[in-house]
Amino acid sequence: MGLYHLEQAPDLEVWRSMTGAERWRVVQHAHNAARIKISKQHAWSHMLVEDRVLAGDRAVIRALQRLQGEGMSRHNAIHAIADLLIRFMRQQHAFPTPAEQSQAQRQLNAALDALTAVPVTMSKD
Repeated sequence: MGLYHLEQAPDLEVWRSMTGAERWRVVQHAHNAARIKISKQHAWSHMLVEDRVLAGDRAVIRALQRLQGEGMSRHNAIHAIADLLIRFMRQQHAFPTPAEQSQAQRQLNAALDALTAVPVTMSKD
């Protein structure tokens, strides 16, 4: 069951061939192997980001590459991106118009492009 590793991108063809339940199981197994107890939401966040990578979402791919390039582990980068995606989805209403959907996608892409592994420090002005 070693089809998913926390610090390596999955083989996209293998990932594509799996059902959602199989993806969830391999993500769960990878965390168990690393002795990390996780919730269903935690596993779902991995699936969300990996599925966006599989779909060729360039903003997600850029963010993942940039965060790792800044020294963040792939596992933590997956969660940083998933947290942003989940927050964004919660802000959207159920039935956006095409124009609203397009604007929302531009806003999400900008937020992903701004995501950084470097901690932001507040000035003491």
